[in-house]
Amino acid sequence: MSAAFYLALLGHKVTVYEKAPNAGGMLRYALPEYRLPKSVVTKEIAFIRGAGVQFKFNVALGKQLVLDKLAQANDAVFVALGTWEEQALGLPGEDAKGVFSSLAFLNDAGFGRPRRLASGWW
Repeated sequence: MSAAFYLALLGHKVTVYEKAPNAGGMLRYALPEYRLPKSVVTKEIAFIRGAGVQFKFNVALGKQLVLDKLAQANDAVFVALGTWEEQALGLPGEDAKGVFSSLAFLNDAGFGRPRRLASGWW
């Protein structure tokens, strides 16, 4: 988002392609509301739009978007994929049934897919 904002300020025509239905990436979909209210993210995105940045949602690189075609149709392409994958810790049991990553948990909650948590397993 920062790159898009500053490129727009420099006079470039900027389009952000987003896999999700809204802009904001992890700020919107992985951080809980009490840490960063979605209204703050929405205001920041509106500010970026105000600089002239265009958004296209629900499009994914490798599916609806092909990098070669984007490169041919534009003067420049900046690829920022975000941080949607975690590194394994290499700890015993991290792949056990009922164990899932914090990023997956927060991402699911952010997209309105809360996980069912087991009770009484401890």
